[in-house]
Amino acid sequence: CHHVPPRNESKVAPSAPFYHLLSTFLLPSLSLFPSNASLSSTLWSILSLLPHSTRYSLYDAWSYPSLEKAPLRFPPGGAGLPSKPLPRIQSEIATGWECRHFLKRLSKENKQDWNRQLAKSSHNNPIVVFSTVLAQIEAYDNLVTIMIDNFRFVTKLGLDVMGYCIL
Repeated sequence: CHHVPPRNESKVAPSAPFYHLLSTFLLPSLSLFPSNASLSSTLWSILSLLPHSTRYSLYDAWSYPSLEKAPLRFPPGGAGLPSKPLPRIQSEIATGWECRHFLKRLSKENKQDWNRQLAKSSHNNPIVVFSTVLAQIEAYDNLVTIMIDNFRFVTKLGLDVMGYCIL
């Protein structure tokens, strides 16, 4: 693609049409697919060419105005219609429920099995998963060591989104 610089050049912000394509179609469409690590890795191969500030603004647009059920309750502008397409909201709700389900059952004894399942659920909605995981880590300090093992199974896009969620 001629809008993104080659890897050997310095990272430059993409052109406005390419940014619009990424923020409106490519990143949000990841939420609509079942968990697929290869799709996430393919998208990361494009996003890795962009500077951090541009990637984080794309993640911000991806999560706008809020996650899970909030866009249904409080649509921006009070127009009465959600700002996100309903399939995306449904996908975020399902991923959030699945993530909370895994976190409830996670312990030191069964962390290997549940960590793989949690990482798999983060492939299509990493912002939802890592926002939930970080909220749980803030509440329960003993989850830190268990979650560190989880990061072995997360894609590079997921790790970058986790950095965004931490900030």
